[in-house]
Amino acid sequence: MKRPCLRSQFGQLLLALFLVAGAASAQEAPPPSLPPPPTEDWAKTYLADDPLAGDEQVTLEELRTALADEGRRDTVIPRHFARATLSDDERREFLFAAFTDSSMIVRRQAAAQLKLRNWLGDATSSVLLRLADANDRESKFAAIVALQNVSIAPEQVSDAYWNALLEALASTDASVRAAAESQFTRWGAAAVPFLMDAVESAEPKLRKPAAAMLSVLLRPSFLDQKGGGGGKPLAPETTEQPPAELVEPTAVVPTKARKGGSTEPQAVRDRDEARPKDVRVYFGTNRQLVNETPDPQPRLYGMPFLLLAAATAIYWRLRTRKPEAPPRSRWATSLIVLAMSGVALGSVTAWNDALRTHFSEHVGADFGPLRNQEGKIYYGYCDVSIPPTHSVGVVEQPLLGPDDEDRHVLLRRTERLEDEAFFQSVRKVLDGLPRDRRDCFVFVHGYNSSFDQAARRTAQIHYDLKFPGAPLFYSWPSRGALRHYFGDRNEIQYSYRYVKQFLLELSEKLDADRIHIIAHSMGTDAVGRAIAEMGDRGRVFDQIVLAAPDIDADVFREQIAPAMAAHSQRTTLYCSNTDWALVASNTFNDAWRAGDSSGGILVVPGADTVDASGIDTTLLGHSYYGDCLPLLKDMRILFEKNLPPAERELEPVKLSGPSAYWIFKHLFGPKTNDAHTSP
Repeated sequence: MKRPCLRSQFGQLLLALFLVAGAASAQEAPPPSLPPPPTEDWAKTYLADDPLAGDEQVTLEELRTALADEGRRDTVIPRHFARATLSDDERREFLFAAFTDSSMIVRRQAAAQLKLRNWLGDATSSVLLRLADANDRESKFAAIVALQNVSIAPEQVSDAYWNALLEALASTDASVRAAAESQFTRWGAAAVPFLMDAVESAEPKLRKPAAAMLSVLLRPSFLDQKGGGGGKPLAPETTEQPPAELVEPTAVVPTKARKGGSTEPQAVRDRDEARPKDVRVYFGTNRQLVNETPDPQPRLYGMPFLLLAAATAIYWRLRTRKPEAPPRSRWATSLIVLAMSGVALGSVTAWNDALRTHFSEHVGADFGPLRNQEGKIYYGYCDVSIPPTHSVGVVEQPLLGPDDEDRHVLLRRTERLEDEAFFQSVRKVLDGLPRDRRDCFVFVHGYNSSFDQAARRTAQIHYDLKFPGAPLFYSWPSRGALRHYFGDRNEIQYSYRYVKQFLLELSEKLDADRIHIIAHSMGTDAVGRAIAEMGDRGRVFDQIVLAAPDIDADVFREQIAPAMAAHSQRTTLYCSNTDWALVASNTFNDAWRAGDSSGGILVVPGADTVDASGIDTTLLGHSYYGDCLPLLKDMRILFEKNLPPAERELEPVKLSGPSAYWIFKHLFGPKTNDAHTSP
């Protein structure tokens, strides 16, 4: 065996010794990245930076001093607040001060401690109340909006808060105004003295809003409900909730319908019957927003009377002229008199409307007769008052002079809502109804109807039907005048796509059990076009009611009726042979209208035709959808039970073949087939 080389063994030994020595030297040398050892005691440094760290007890004054030190304030609450010897009042005082500190870190720490002790609401309200006393108008209104969801103790309230509320009540911003109204309403009796003082001594522009709010708070229904409260703190409430004095649509039922079996004293029931009933209806519209706070000033009050006086003077002068006056002169004078009289009489209506609007208590948004140029739908709600003397089927209005809540249907408030807030508000109404009865109806008005008229009519239909669900209406930009028939026809052709959008959004976002549609006159054209373009969506609606439809009969038979049958449980068409508005429409359009039965009854598959002739009480015979008690009862049965005509209070009239239409029982004599054959 070959022996290893001595030189090789010696080299390996030297290498091993070198490696061992290098490792030992590496362990003894300090790493170059480590800092040099401290030259001072760290505890002394800590105590110098935070003197409170060495104290066994920390007082309120020491906490305040530390909070005032910019170098130490961020550590005061987490290090020392919990171990400080303080009473509850002292803790509250310190945290309130820290909550307004200039350091955001301190404010967040204070907010966390306040929340643990349920003081965060009080701290926030105190800050917002101080902000309400600011000179900056925008800051003041921002505080009012924020305070509607914050509890306020009565002892926190100052005159500055009441003054800010009053200014917000007259604001043109709907959200600011709504926040002020909500807080005034919840304060109740505590707000009455301030409002009374404001009516007497406030600036002129603030007196009317204060008076309107005072009238709400002094309503008997409100006083009874609140029990004269106002000493209670304001509870958090969402902006979509209605004022407390309003009766939600789910509860609007005439008192007479509740008498049976009632345990209330007779005096209470009699008092309830003597009060106006408030109904909230929800709307969509593509009308132009004219003003958020309408206050039109009627001008030329005396112009109609001056014209009449001038016409009378000219006529009297004509009568006293000498007989030898030329006939041509007498004829010219007579024509002038007639023209001036016509202008004077025609201006009386506009003058009366301006006068009524000027003295109206209506507040909120105002929508005009034109379409908005933004191409959008405005959403919101209207509060309508039904008088205690209300007659079923009638929208009571004064012939001349201002409205009276004890005798007339009043539009009190129109409030705009953002899209999601609108649908949330309607869903809240539906959520208060029993399951499987979460229903709503949508009313689409016809020709010659203003936004205000549509709101009042919707409330009247809802009230008279005793409908338990949510009432809605869509108002397209009708000009609201008899002479604008062709203008309204043009608007229907433009606006039906917005009606379609509104109806589809209701079906998709409300989660309602049933959605009913009531369309009248020219509004049926918009509804028909909208439904005809909904495609293959199945049964979206429950009942579709077409009252006096101003639609081409052939178009309805071939294009609209099949689509309505596919998208609804039942479609009902009410027609009349005394509807002079539709007779005029026949002439204007040179085509038979579906709602006119003067030349025959339109009977089509998929729709029930009901002849409502003879039951209308209006001048033009064109509003029987709301003015007829039998028709209202029939609609109520439809909405509640979806019964076919044979099971309602209707009688069939046979036509040639299997077709038939229906009439109301006990209203007509025997019907002949020849008089009502479908052309």
